[in-house]
Amino acid sequence: MINTTSIGGLVAFPFSSIYHATKWAVEGWSESLSFELAAHDIQVKTISPGGIATDFMGRSLDLGKHEAYAEQFDKFLASFENSESPLQFSTPESIASVVYEAITDGKDRLRYLAGNDAISTYQHRLNIGAEEFRKQIAKGLAG
Repeated sequence: MINTTSIGGLVAFPFSSIYHATKWAVEGWSESLSFELAAHDIQVKTISPGGIATDFMGRSLDLGKHEAYAEQFDKFLASFENSESPLQFSTPESIASVVYEAITDGKDRLRYLAGNDAISTYQHRLNIGAEEFRKQIAKGLAG
């Protein structure tokens, strides 16, 4: 079983709380299910892509904005356009290659990060810890 989640299921950013809640839920459900289905020789794997160069942001992202958060929201959105941002979009084909790897590698492995941005962002969070990562994200909004 392959479940597509997102880097947003392993790290969180502001102004996306509902999105993150759904992706973290799929991550937890998949991990729990992997234990339950292993007894029946069924593997569960998750694919956690970062940004993908599609029209997702234009057609699917609801950018509702409240005036109380306008300045922070605009700063956050601008960070995606920064060439030094760790969130750089991958091609759909590169994500598909990770899906193919997960299906064919024969490994007892749950999580597959897809895209350099997903890999580097998650590794950074693991390296510095969840609390320090959260503080860095918050500082980016304030700084």
